[in-house]
This record gives sequence, structure tokens and C-alpha cells, in this order.
Amino acid sequence: MRLLEQYQKLHNKKNFFKGDSLKPHIQEIHDLIKQTGAKSVLDYGCGKARLHRKGRTSHWGVEVSFYDPAVEAFSKKPDGFFDGVICTDVLEHIPEEELEGVLKDIFQYTVKFVFLSISTKLADKKFPDGTNVHVTVKPEKWWIEFIGKIPQSYLYGVKVSIKFK
Repeated sequence: MRLLEQYQKLHNKKNFFKGDSLKPHIQEIHDLIKQTGAKSVLDYGCGKARLHRKGRTSHWGVEVSFYDPAVEAFSKKPDGFFDGVICTDVLEHIPEEELEGVLKDIFQYTVKFVFLSISTKLADKKFPDGTNVHVTVKPEKWWIEFIGKIPQSYLYGVKVSIKFK
């Protein structure tokens, strides 16, 4: 990832990327878990996973694994498959030329569902050089079309839920 080192530096700051972007989606993800009978979930791009650590997702009743290449504690790529993969406030941080690979990576881990939350606006945070941390800011239609181009072999039998903010 072209910007990984810069994101790692920002993650080292106490109030950056805590994992709170999951908060407005906790119930909806819980509903997806129940609908699909999921037993395991991967939080892809979990940040510091604060809400998980505070027990805010414990009512899901599933095993939750964490991956975030910019957070040392969660930087090891997971092995195997998960019933669900959640990815909130991540894709807009990925340069457009790297998006297809990241989306394929997300979809390769799931068996039952993927939940994506994508911002279509600039962030309040910036890199030290003044560049906005949301490096791929596109309208909803663009995201839907882009995700729709992912080969069906990655999506076979997978329920995809996308929320925009």
C-alpha cells in the first residue's frame, strides 16, 4: 500500500482511527449475523478496535477477528475464512489504483456476508502534508459500479450490504 507508512504514523496518535466508525452499524451487523447464521466475523480495517474491546459487540455472540495493516497489534493477515467480513470507514482511505485488490482481499475472506460502510465526503483529518486522509472520495453511484465490477467468483453466495455516509 502506497500510504501505509503514513497511516501507521497517524494510528500511533492516541485519538486517530480508534475503531469508532463501527458504532452506528452495530445493530445492523448484528441483524446480518442473525440472518446468515454467522459464527465468525473479521473486522477488516478495525483501527484500534476500541468498540470491540469495550464489549460493545459482545452481544453479537460470534468470534471476532481483527485485521488492520496500519495497527501493529492487528497487522498480521488472517488465515482461513470467516462467515462475515465488516469493513467500516476503510475503502475511502485506499488509493483508487489499489481498491480492486483490497476489495478482492475482503471478499476472499467471507463465506456468508460482507458489510461495507463507505464515506463519500472528505474527512476532518489530514496527513502532515495537508492531504486529506480520505484519498478516494467518490459518489455512491461510482462505488456501486466499482464494486459491481468485482468478478462474480468473489461474490458467489455472499450477501453484500453497503452503507454510505
